Amino acid sequence: MFLDELVKEEQENDPNISTAVAQERISETDSTNIWWLSCALYHECRGLNDEAQIAVASVIMNRVKSDKFPNTIFEVLIQPGQYAFVNDEIIWGEPDERAIKNAEYVYWNGSQISENVLFQAEFLQGSGVWKQIDNQYFCYE
Repeated sequence: MFLDELVKEEQENDPNISTAVAQERISETDSTNIWWLSCALYHECRGLNDEAQIAVASVIMNRVKSDKFPNTIFEVLIQPGQYAFVNDEIIWGEPDERAIKNAEYVYWNGSQISENVLFQAEFLQGSGVWKQIDNQYFCYE
């Protein structure tokens, strides 16, 4: 699904490459990771603004880089008790365009928040609050 769009974008950036070369540059892993990140944004915070969605995606990316959490987006999302949409078994729903856009932005540009912000919820946790956006607290490790 995303792969065709990513290939097109890759070819727009470098018009001299073939589809095969563009596909090699953009692995299925990237496409899959963007898909899971999009699902998380859609199901966890679709009612929140873009700033909040980008911060949620950034927390997920920070967790992937942290030695305290699994090292893939999928494994971070399916950790028991971490993300309500996984626990509620609505993990397979289709994300909207805004969630996809925000997921792609964070995936390709990296976390947009401090790397030690590892928690996001409607309640305080961790060692302190980095920022509150809407009803979400983004908290330090």
